[in-house]
Amino acid sequence: MLSRAFVVVAATLALVGWSAPMARAAGGDCHYEQVCDSNGNCTFTEICTGGSPGSPGDPGDGGSGPAVCMHHEDPVPCSVKYAGQAFWYSGGCYYHRVDPWPKGVFDDRKPDGAVYMYFCLPGAPGGWEYTWLANDPPGYGAPGVNPRDLADEAVAAMHLRPINIGIVPEAGLDSIGIVGMPTWMWVSNPADNTFGPISRTVSAGGVTVTATATVAKVEWAMGDGSPPVSCSGRGTPYADRYGNRPSPTCGHRYVQPSWDEPGHAYTVTASSFWIVRWVGGGQRGTMTLAPLRDSVEVRIGEAQVLTQ
Repeated sequence: MLSRAFVVVAATLALVGWSAPMARAAGGDCHYEQVCDSNGNCTFTEICTGGSPGSPGDPGDGGSGPAVCMHHEDPVPCSVKYAGQAFWYSGGCYYHRVDPWPKGVFDDRKPDGAVYMYFCLPGAPGGWEYTWLANDPPGYGAPGVNPRDLADEAVAAMHLRPINIGIVPEAGLDSIGIVGMPTWMWVSNPADNTFGPISRTVSAGGVTVTATATVAKVEWAMGDGSPPVSCSGRGTPYADRYGNRPSPTCGHRYVQPSWDEPGHAYTVTASSFWIVRWVGGGQRGTMTLAPLRDSVEVRIGEAQVLTQ
């Protein structure tokens, strides 16, 4: 039996309705629409319009996606306006802490814990009810543990580093490349924290988040003013058997010697771009990290033709 206070709230929601947009389809829109009758009995209907299936949180062009809360593999809003502000819990319901408590509701349990009003989406147990909890539901938005914060902690625990640069001609004073000959670039001795994939799990306040990071691309600034070379993989390590062939995966050709450069060398900078995908606390999301960089110097000269 619902309390009179709850019936009043339900009746109010019946008048104003409730709709929570869910960007689940590219070019379209999905939302759960609540419909209540005159007795305060409420049901939900999922309505989708247009679009094609998408991948929530997928950055596509490398941008960062927002956190997405999930319900049966579908995205839902992480918070909605309901008696103030209600926050998603991975069990399938939205919770709103009631303060002050309604009279006659769980008075025997005061002052420990708190009273919440909650409602659940289709396929989740429960309905429009008051409940008493000793602690906030895991993932409750305010206050409580923010899953995104735990994702940041998981990334920090990875101790990510720039790639180890592999390049021919080799860096160093005793190595000189030739103008017009192929330059090969690659990720040397890739490790989980220099190229990925690498995963870490962090827990706090009943919320557990797992983040997985991998290098999406490496951009090579060759130091000669040419556009950066973007390589999506590790590149191919050079071996003597390749001779003067160009790299099949990540290469460059210098057209001018480096003698006019400071130090008489080109500074080659490799920037690794990491993508992090995380899930936990009823949410998931994607982060694009600031690039990690390292540099080496290579010397490029002109072949000399000797005549007698």
